[in-house]
Amino acid sequence: MNILSRIRFSFILCAAAIAPLFASTSDDNTAYCQDSAASKLSSSLRRWLPRHNDRAASAPQNDLRTCAFIEKTDGADSVLLHNDCTILADFGDIVIADVPLSRVGNIASDSRIKRIEAEQGNVLTLDSMALHTDAVPIYEGTGLPQAYTGKDVVVGLMDVGFDTSHPTFYDSDMNPRVKRMWDQIGSTGGGNERYVGAEYTEEDFWLYGRSSYDSSEQYHGTHTLGIAAGNGGGTKFRGMAPESDICLVSNAVTSDEMYIEDKNLYKYTHATDALGFKYIFDYADSVGKPCVISFSEGSRQTLHDDDRLYYRVLDHLTGPGRIIVVSAGNEGFRNNYVGKPAARASAGTFMKIWGQQVAFSVTGEKGFALRTILYNVGNDAKASEGVDIADGKAMKVLSAEDVASCKDAMRRDTITVGENTYIQTSYAYRSAFHEDQWAMDVTIDGTGHVGYDYPLSVELTGEGSAAEMFLMNGTMCEDDANPYIADADITHGILSPGSAPAVICVGGTACRPIFTNADGERIEQSWGVNGERGNYSSVGPTFDGRTKPDVMAPGANVVSLMNHDFTDNTDNPNAKSLKSYTVYKEDIDNIHYEWTALGGTSMSTPAVAGIIALWLQANPHLTPQDVLGVMERTSRSCGDYGEKTPWYCGYGMIDAYSGLLDVLGMTNIEGLSREQSNRWDVRVTPERHLIIYDRTQEGGKANVKVFDTTGRLCRTMTFATVISPDGTYADISLADMPKDVYAIQIDSEKQPGSALIRL
Repeated sequence: MNILSRIRFSFILCAAAIAPLFASTSDDNTAYCQDSAASKLSSSLRRWLPRHNDRAASAPQNDLRTCAFIEKTDGADSVLLHNDCTILADFGDIVIADVPLSRVGNIASDSRIKRIEAEQGNVLTLDSMALHTDAVPIYEGTGLPQAYTGKDVVVGLMDVGFDTSHPTFYDSDMNPRVKRMWDQIGSTGGGNERYVGAEYTEEDFWLYGRSSYDSSEQYHGTHTLGIAAGNGGGTKFRGMAPESDICLVSNAVTSDEMYIEDKNLYKYTHATDALGFKYIFDYADSVGKPCVISFSEGSRQTLHDDDRLYYRVLDHLTGPGRIIVVSAGNEGFRNNYVGKPAARASAGTFMKIWGQQVAFSVTGEKGFALRTILYNVGNDAKASEGVDIADGKAMKVLSAEDVASCKDAMRRDTITVGENTYIQTSYAYRSAFHEDQWAMDVTIDGTGHVGYDYPLSVELTGEGSAAEMFLMNGTMCEDDANPYIADADITHGILSPGSAPAVICVGGTACRPIFTNADGERIEQSWGVNGERGNYSSVGPTFDGRTKPDVMAPGANVVSLMNHDFTDNTDNPNAKSLKSYTVYKEDIDNIHYEWTALGGTSMSTPAVAGIIALWLQANPHLTPQDVLGVMERTSRSCGDYGEKTPWYCGYGMIDAYSGLLDVLGMTNIEGLSREQSNRWDVRVTPERHLIIYDRTQEGGKANVKVFDTTGRLCRTMTFATVISPDGTYADISLADMPKDVYAIQIDSEKQPGSALIRL
């Protein structure tokens, strides 16, 4: 686990290592703040502060800075200025600021400062994509007004590993569709310096190259961008919004550590991500266009509610014509949660990891406790006080109230078995979601592989007290040591910020279990079938009980463009491992490009963002709530999990065409189908002739009804197709009808359906 990923787990892994966190306040910039101020800080800041202050006290030139959310009251700006902070964005009572770590204690001690947050640790979470979302007719322009392709809409992506050199990201005249990119990691030459990294404009792409700083090691952003907005560049692999404008931010994830200087490490936080969202929306505002942003990254929720200011800033950023779409995560393949009803005496799980630490958080009503048991230990095992050893088991029962009464609300318990030592560290605090409940972060460290040599169970106890356990690191599993301890399930796995109220959270379905790679090999990688929820897709609800995900889209074996800097890097083992998933290859101007089948909610998220771009083209003023309403009314079922179905599937599989009809207000026209026909392909010529192609080539007769947008029936006719070298089709003149948008209903014996045209 590298530095950034360790930082995100800091609330759990290092809670015991931070005592004492705060000492008395003084005017000295290296002083710690009082305990009353500690509660104002997010978990990572509480951990960073004493470590940094000790370092800065001995070497002030080593003072580091972080990017933080700060909630404030009137008059607090002077506090920030006095403590050498720079405000980077202002949202009224919340600002994003560059803050010296050595001043955090002083700032938090001021009564005008209500909260400071700085958290880190994001991880990365088409040829058939449009077919399964019913978007093929949309981006091919068949039967739709204006050929809905995302034109005059900005599609934004914040991701890593961008390569925008392929024609799929250029228009038909080979002008770049990427209008701006903020590379937060570093500069590849030129560009305009920003808070971190550099900004590149459309002109810079010609002068300084078209890849992000991390492109030789990362590929994720190129793949997701192709799904959202690629036009195919002459191939069949088109994205959802192939004529949209593009604005990019290359941010930092756990695997980008190698590119970040130590002095800048703490600048890459969720606040920096929020600046990235703002950057994209600001560009869209500057050109007067609506915008949808795709974000296929996330990190685990916590009981500390460390993202509360982040979520409020997302509320500020979104609104009419400003939509953020975020992946739910890929935690559905494993257990994440144990719930103990008040009526049960206990509920628990076994835990293990092929490593040295498992971690979890627990919370519950008054009277609950945590029981930890290590199995197959001998009577010669040695343990700290309070750990009982008997019958080959070492057992510890601990309540949150007990831990809260310890110094610094922290307790360590130890057991040594042979050469293996296990340390359980427990840290107690009030739950951010239920102030009347205690919570504990618990880590269990071992010198061997925890849970393998000696089975390890953790249980919630206390009859009459409901309690919950949330996985943070490791695996929740079953074990023959006690088959009755088997209560873990896959719920509560939604990543943050997909759990934020203001964003559209996307889960993944599985439509294609088998594909053929570029070498002609059939590759089977089944995560589910028939468009139902993929077994990888994270399940809700959120830690505070809200329903997520919101909607689903295909995320299994999705084909899109890869970063050529990555695929050409023969020294990268990850690039080699993906070769068998390459579906198509081509060389353009001596550059080798590959299209690869990948899976996860990282792939389903840009598909939804691209579809929303089509909806925004039809109505540029849609709000996030409007979009959710369209999804609720038009999405298709993708699995039945009883009363918990919304936790698994949200509103269901997104339907691009039906959603577009809804956005246009054309779903209530009596006699108009909400689905397009797979048989009839409807187009309009410049001479305003309606050409109806029969894809089956069977020929025959059909009835046609033409409705205007008010639902009035304007014309009824019957046509018979003709067979010619150009295909089987009918030609109907509508030249005498006023210019407007019309709905066409085609009723035939086989595969009836509707279409939209603009005369």
